[in-house]
Amino acid sequence: MKIKMHIIAISVFVILFGGMGIAMATGTWSTSSDKVPATYKDGAFAGEYNPEDIRGSYTFEEVSTLRIFQLH
Repeated sequence: MKIKMHIIAISVFVILFGGMGIAMATGTWSTSSDKVPATYKDGAFAGEYNPEDIRGSYTFEEVSTLRIFQLH
């Protein structure tokens, strides 16, 4: 059985954008980030931001407003 090229093109389009549509409808698709780094769960710094969780997408302003690097 041969599948025609236009059927394949339509199928790819439906699968790709249909999957995105379903993900958006269920709330699992997100194109933005809240940019809140992980916090320490226990130990002396429990509840404070973990500096190792800073990613390259953070700006200097975001890092300074989060007060990740605090002097104790």
